[in-house]
Amino acid sequence: MMKLKKIVIASVETEKMVRFYNGVFASGLEPFEAFGTVLYRGQLAGIELLLCPNEFLGIKAEKNRQQLSFVVDDLEAVLENVQRYGGEKVGEIQQNAEGGVCGVKDPDGNTIEFVDLSN
Repeated sequence: MMKLKKIVIASVETEKMVRFYNGVFASGLEPFEAFGTVLYRGQLAGIELLLCPNEFLGIKAEKNRQQLSFVVDDLEAVLENVQRYGGEKVGEIQQNAEGGVCGVKDPDGNTIEFVDLSN
């Protein structure tokens, strides 16, 4: 058996990222001290989420090397929350065989895909 345990995101704009993930995903990110820095722990779709300052991890990637994709019930409402909490849409909603699909960027520029299967 294999199961995803945790997602760690290296953050540049940490406070903005906390606001975004708490607002859009209801992640419940809370600060805690570890390794001489402040990290944030919460949940993302039922999986532990950890935001860690980029300078602590020493990540040099200029763009994300993975993209998360989420199925949602109300794509329009999610996109409103994305913009309300500091993210941005990447293009318009596209219709495909699955339904409505739209990409967004979080405050650090990481791309996320949302799919509404009801469309």
